[in-house]
Amino acid sequence: MLFFEHPPEPEPAPRELDTAEAKALIDHVAGLGVPFLELVGGEPFLRRDLLELARHARARGLWCGVTTNGTRFPETALDEVRSVFRTVFVSVDGFEDAHDRVRGAGTYRKTLEGLHRLLAARGPALVGVSTIVGPENLATLGAFGEHLRGLGVQQWVLSSGLAPAPSVDPASAAIALASVRRMRREHPGFIPQDERFFDALLAFHRGEGRYGCDVEQLLHVSVTPGGETSACCTWPVPLGRARDGALGATLAAVPRAAFDPVTACGGCVRHDYAYTMRLFRRPWPALVAEALVLAAGPSLAAPRGAT
Repeated sequence: MLFFEHPPEPEPAPRELDTAEAKALIDHVAGLGVPFLELVGGEPFLRRDLLELARHARARGLWCGVTTNGTRFPETALDEVRSVFRTVFVSVDGFEDAHDRVRGAGTYRKTLEGLHRLLAARGPALVGVSTIVGPENLATLGAFGEHLRGLGVQQWVLSSGLAPAPSVDPASAAIALASVRRMRREHPGFIPQDERFFDALLAFHRGEGRYGCDVEQLLHVSVTPGGETSACCTWPVPLGRARDGALGATLAAVPRAAFDPVTACGGCVRHDYAYTMRLFRRPWPALVAEALVLAAGPSLAAPRGAT
């Protein structure tokens, strides 16, 4: 379950959910038996009540994470950020030149400053980095991953943009991702995605289409600022209302035609969709074993071959 500020409303929202309405939605989500709640954006830390909402979600038994650009952390509450959230992911798309080409000039230094502050804060939350793979960062992807490990980042997840994929040399992409695959084999807690995910990234950059998009299963849905539901967190697939306790009824009565917009998106390889979909299809023994590795994190999960 994803609660966030994108894609846009089917129609302009008259107003964003206020604190009381957001808490009521969280209560409803918890009552539906949803285990995971991710707060993203836009930039989620623009909401002044974000920590209050996260505390409420935790009190209702939800595993609550947040994804941020790292530039809007509260000045004096980073210990609380690392205590309230289970995971905090910062979006960084490579070294300075690559990141600024994607996100805008000067953003890398602000984001890295926020990441350093987050890593220095106290609290049990797993701190990770999410990266969109593209022509701007392919050549330095492996080195960037090693840099993140050196900083103390605990987990690194990769994804693609939307199709059509930007033009890259397939051979160069294969070489770049080979270094990341080696890193994953040596540090499986650091990179949670499996070999099929990297095969899908290569296929994406060869223009070979989408990767196992199962939005129809509604394993992972999103809620917009005004309380509307989408089946996809990247491409608008409107399903209906989520506010005022309507989410359960909305998800129970989704017509097949609601998923027609997905055919126009061209596909993507997202770490959240790809990993969540694969997670729910895995046999229980493999699922439990993987969960133990990821829960241990790189600080406890020794590299393969280590003594």
